[in-house]
This record gives sequence, C-alpha cells and structure tokens, in this order.
Amino acid sequence: MDRTESSSEVFARYRRVLTTAFPLAVALISQNLLTLVDLAMVARIGASSVAAIGLANAAYHMLAAFLVGTNISVQAITARREGEGDRLGTGESLNAGMILGLIFGAVIACLLVPQTPVIFSWLTTDPEVAEAGAPYLAARLAAQPVTGINFALYGFWHGVTRPLVYLPSLLVMQVSNVFFNYVLIFGNFGFPRLGAFGAGLGSLLATIIGCVMQIAVTCVLARDRGAFRILPRIALLIKTVRLIVANGLQQVFLFSAFMALFWIISQIGVSELAIATVLCYLVVLTTMPCQAAGHAAGALVSQSLGRGDPAAARRWGWTGFIIAGVFSAVISFPLLVAPDSVMKLILYDPALVPMAHDPALLTVAVLIFEATGVAICYSLLGAGYVTPVVITVAVALWGICLPLVYLLGPCLGYGLMVVWTVLAMIRIGQALVFITMWVRGRWQFVKL
Repeated sequence: MDRTESSSEVFARYRRVLTTAFPLAVALISQNLLTLVDLAMVARIGASSVAAIGLANAAYHMLAAFLVGTNISVQAITARREGEGDRLGTGESLNAGMILGLIFGAVIACLLVPQTPVIFSWLTTDPEVAEAGAPYLAARLAAQPVTGINFALYGFWHGVTRPLVYLPSLLVMQVSNVFFNYVLIFGNFGFPRLGAFGAGLGSLLATIIGCVMQIAVTCVLARDRGAFRILPRIALLIKTVRLIVANGLQQVFLFSAFMALFWIISQIGVSELAIATVLCYLVVLTTMPCQAAGHAAGALVSQSLGRGDPAAARRWGWTGFIIAGVFSAVISFPLLVAPDSVMKLILYDPALVPMAHDPALLTVAVLIFEATGVAICYSLLGAGYVTPVVITVAVALWGICLPLVYLLGPCLGYGLMVVWTVLAMIRIGQALVFITMWVRGRWQFVKL
C-alpha cells in the first residue's frame, strides 16, 4: 500500500522532476533546432531545398536511430547503479556506453555515407530534391561516431540526474550551428555558397565542437566516478549491447516510419511534403519538454527501483505524465491561436501557409495525448521495460498507420488532411497503450 504524501513532499517531487527536466528540455530542443534552423535558413533558397532537408532528416533519423538507444540504455543502467549507491558503477556504465556508441557510430558512418546518392534515389524522383538532399544527408551521417559518444554522455548525466552539466556545451553547439549555416549556406565571409550541403556541414562541425567541450567537462566532474578510467567488464558490455539493440530497434521503428510517411506524402506533392516536414518538426519541438519530463521521470523511476521502492517509482512516472500534459498545453498555445503566423515563420512561400492551416490545428488537437504518451513511454524505457514498447510502436506504425496512409493518399487520391487525421488517431491510440502498461505495473520487475 502506498503511503499518503504530505503537500510538501508532493511539491518537492514535482520540483525535482522539473529541475531535472528543464536542462534536458533545453538540450533536446537544441538538438532538434539544428534541423529547424537548417529548414528555416535553407527555405530562402526554395521549396525544393526544404523538401530535400525534410526527406534527408527523415532518412537520417531512421538510419541513425539505433544510436539513440545508447542514450536510453546508459541512462537506465546508470540510474539503477546510482539508486544502489554504486558510484564507480555509474562511471563504468558511461565508459561502456561511449565505447559502444563510438563503434556503432563509426559503422553507421562508414557503411552509409557513400550510399547517400542511392538512398535519395529511393526517396524521390525529383532531381532538384535529390541533388540538394544527398550531400546534406552525407554530412549529417558523417557525425555519427561523435554523436554516439554524445548520447552516452547525455545518458550518464541523465542517469545521475545532473543534466545541467552538459547544457553549456549544447548551447555552444547551437550557436555554432547558426554561425556555420550563415557562412556555408549563403557563402558569406568569402566561403563558397554550398546551399543545403552547407547546412549539413554546419551541423557536423557544431556537433564536434559540442562533443569536445562535453568530454572535457566530464573528465573533470566525473573522474571520481571512474569516467574515462575504468575499463568496463565484458558482462556489462554485453548487457549494454542488449539494451542498446532493444532501445535502438524501438527508435528505428519510429523514425523509419516517419521516413516512410515522408516518402508517401512526397507521392502526393512537393508542397504537401514541405508542409508535412514543418509540421512534423514542430510536433517534435513541442513535445521535447514532454520527452524531457519522461526522461527525468524515467531516471528517477530507475533510481527508486534500485533502492527497492516501486511505490516511489510509480509516483515519479505519474509526475512526469502530469508535467508533460501541462507543458504541451502551454507550448502549443501559439499554434492554436495563430497557426498561420507560426507557419509563416518557417514556410517562406506564402502560398503554402493556407494549405497548412487545417493540418496545423489538428496537430494541436492531439498534442496533449501525444505528449503524455511520450512521457510515460520514456518512464517505461527508464525502468528497462523495452520489449513491449518496441512491439507497440512496430504494430501501431508499420501494421496500421502506414498501410492506411498509403491507401488513402497515393492510392485513393486523398490529400494531406486525411493523411494527417489517420496519423493523429494512431498517436492517440499508442499513447493510451503506454498508459495502460504503466497502470499494470509489470515494468517494476525488470532487472538491470
């Protein structure tokens, strides 16, 4: 039986999640602003470049999604060791994650960078879109070894609930990206005008700068935990690989579905693809604070399970759920009251703004469901309850959503609004499934 909390304890619990989630939200928004900044700056070149970056980032997130499992896995193991009071164990989990993130990232880069022209030939038949998108995708994929290290570092600081540590490096990375984009996209300060490729190259350089800065900070602040000093045991490496594979598959199913969705919408039209690209990344940006609340709650869930306190773990999960709902309502308010004004900020072509009006309003209507579902999903992953989440995502997106979208869109000739309605219904259903999993409580018996 859960004991009744005092009002001061409830306040402290919400404050703990908020203070942990805030820097994480800034970090996640910063990472996704790399894409939105690319979109907004390249939009000055034309709709084909916007569509190219939309397709390229859909492909990028699918091809690199496996590495996201490094972040989630390192966080789960680190938080469990933190809850058990094993400080050296937290550093060992970081070292294992960095080694594996570097290896997986290098494999992804070596295999896929040379294949980007082929990949784009599968995604579009528009020669202008392919010409702009393939070099951008190659530059983003080349950063994967560095990104793998970054994900391990993020997961470590999430797990010990000190995400403020990496916030300065992410802010530096974002500012660097804007500068490099300004220089390389438009050819300022004597540099060549590289267009969409310049946006990808700017993101690559900014990622390297952020990684170097974060490694330096971690060497100082986590040395007493064994960071960069303890060689991880084989058993831990195997456990981490298993978690990375499971979490990575969940991310692959998710992002490959979005790539397939963009491909399907591209069959409807380039204008529809440009609108869908902007709306998808607005959704991602809007749900980032909610995902941060889920990540923060997931770390605290795992720490509580490490201390043998499943009742506290349940409370942390529901706290993230409620905070995510409030976040989504507040953040989506501008898109609700002035959708055209928001879309004008990114869609440079005024002819596209009226077409985006109704899909934008529908997007707002389902954001609270999406946001709370995301928060509970990451609480489940933080507890190590991965396989049911993977199955849910695979069935919802690949078994139901994409076949319906393809049938109603390219096959039957319905427009973007119908496709967007199907996607909204699937997102609501998926959120309800995650909430049901949390209520049933089987996640509390997972061993890490």
